Amino acid sequence: MDSKKLKQTFIVIAVLHSMEALLAKRMARKRGKSPALYFVLTLFIGFPIMLRLRKVEKIEG
Repeated sequence: MDSKKLKQTFIVIAVLHSMEALLAKRMARKRGKSPALYFVLTLFIGFPIMLRLRKVEKIEG
């Protein structure tokens, strides 16, 4: 893989993880969990954190 493709791949992954992190932050807030914690965890680890968060029930209100 050449340097340009590697850089493009990194940028795409960074954008996707950022979008996932924002979504996880919102999901955590609705479930009464720490939005900041889930934002950071999802930013670095990605989708598996969101899967775990989806198993937590939403708070009514």
